[in-house]
Amino acid sequence: MSKGTPVVAESSKLTGRPVGSVDEGAVQRMLETTVQLVAAHGYEGASTKEIARVAGVSKGLLHYHFESKEELLLQALSYLAEQIAADIQGRANRPGPALERLLAAANDLYELLLSNRTRTAFLTEIYATSIHSERLRARLDSYRRRERDLVEESLAAAIGEFSDQFVLPMDRLASMIQTLMLGVSVQSAVIPDDVELARRWEDILQFIITGMLVPISGSAMPHATGREIP
Repeated sequence: MSKGTPVVAESSKLTGRPVGSVDEGAVQRMLETTVQLVAAHGYEGASTKEIARVAGVSKGLLHYHFESKEELLLQALSYLAEQIAADIQGRANRPGPALERLLAAANDLYELLLSNRTRTAFLTEIYATSIHSERLRARLDSYRRRERDLVEESLAAAIGEFSDQFVLPMDRLASMIQTLMLGVSVQSAVIPDDVELARRWEDILQFIITGMLVPISGSAMPHATGREIP
């Protein structure tokens, strides 16, 4: 759900309830409150009673739209994914050399995905909770695929016709950066120093991206295990 999209229209997709069955802000408030309270207190600590209270709705209304706490969490993840997608796609490409544009795009991803501690804490909790929930794990897999596609789209748009200068194809570069994002995201849950986290992101990112531009002789890359990766 992108910002400014009527929540009533979206709510029918998220909950299966008929359009117009609730005031336009109620579903959005419940989803946003779920993200906030799960980030602050964890899945077990964020009760549906407290989510309803903070969102300013009755518990009955919450359960009218979300049959269970797990379903509420699933829909909150979908809601957050659509918000992030809208934010990323709304970023304009920067002019300049390919490497500078690529680094700028990657830092946009950092700002949108990692600098918001509520988002990162919520997603870290989702990863942990999904270990014990097959439904949540399936939804998280869908979220991760969507996130990786968004990363790839952002990087490809940033460097355009210069993509053939990179050793790895864009989808594998996107997967590497997504892995970096997950690592920094998990660390952000326990490291309060934003400057230190940003420094780690920038250092590893510089290493990855500049390494992708170094010419490698031969048609295949040597792997640390001794395997060749075409």
